[in-house]
Amino acid sequence: MAYAAAGLFRTTGRLLAYLRKWGRAGKQPLHDLIQYIELPQTGRFNVAAWGDAVLRCGPKMARLVTFASTLPEPCKDAIGHWSYQATRRKLARFAFLRAGRHPQLARLCFEFDWSEPSFNAALAAIDDYAKRYGSKTATKPGPGLPDVVIEGAAFGKPGCTFRKLPDGDIRGLVLGEYSGSCQHMNGYGAMCARHGFVSEFGGFYVVIEDQTERIDGLSWAWRGLRGELVLDSLESHRWRVTAEHWTALCQVFARHIASIDGSVTSVLVGTGGATPVLPFRVAKRSAQPEDYQGYRDSDQQYLIWERGG
Repeated sequence: MAYAAAGLFRTTGRLLAYLRKWGRAGKQPLHDLIQYIELPQTGRFNVAAWGDAVLRCGPKMARLVTFASTLPEPCKDAIGHWSYQATRRKLARFAFLRAGRHPQLARLCFEFDWSEPSFNAALAAIDDYAKRYGSKTATKPGPGLPDVVIEGAAFGKPGCTFRKLPDGDIRGLVLGEYSGSCQHMNGYGAMCARHGFVSEFGGFYVVIEDQTERIDGLSWAWRGLRGELVLDSLESHRWRVTAEHWTALCQVFARHIASIDGSVTSVLVGTGGATPVLPFRVAKRSAQPEDYQGYRDSDQQYLIWERGG
């Protein structure tokens, strides 16, 4: 992230100006702001022009920098100002070379201004899923993540539901985009997203608004070597799911898991990422994933519930 930000802005002063103008208060404001910047690996483009446009238009323009090898300079409006909308309209003509393989995925990826390699990586994950389980819509075999549905009233958010994202749902590949986290195939948490999508020991849980289907909160989840169920971190879009909501939800979720799935030995939550401070004790021994060794936010974990504890 630092390399891409330094390449685009060139000076500390310009980077700090970007942070002052567009940063949001939170746990990791600079990280959250520059994670969207990805410099093209090939081609020639006007770095200064793209940097100026990002300073003026913010993170939404930063997401388009990845297409700079296709469009060497962003577009301006009728009065000569850098324009996100004009730039996006022009780029829409190019999209992705293999978009025809999965038009729904292509539309979703361009909505979030993904790079060509990231689109291809997501496409490869879908192909891998179909190869493993027989089709793109097949259900993963157990014991994986229990299928859970918890009404929002149970954790202080009436009108919402906490549920497992269906197996093979392509939103799992872009899920972090809904919360501003890096857990998607175009971010630094791409390995997390791929594991949750493809592995029979991984998946995703979401807090979803019932009427609009808007995803307000999410967690990549995985099974541990000793039967644990771990929510790797608790991510929320603009804090729509608060620490109080997460606290109540974790308690209800753990009770529900204890009653429906005897294979789960404990429920834990990673303390890293956007997970707020929660009123649970930290586990003496953190769970380790069954089949994953990459980046994650759960080196330290809250213990929510333990069978026999």
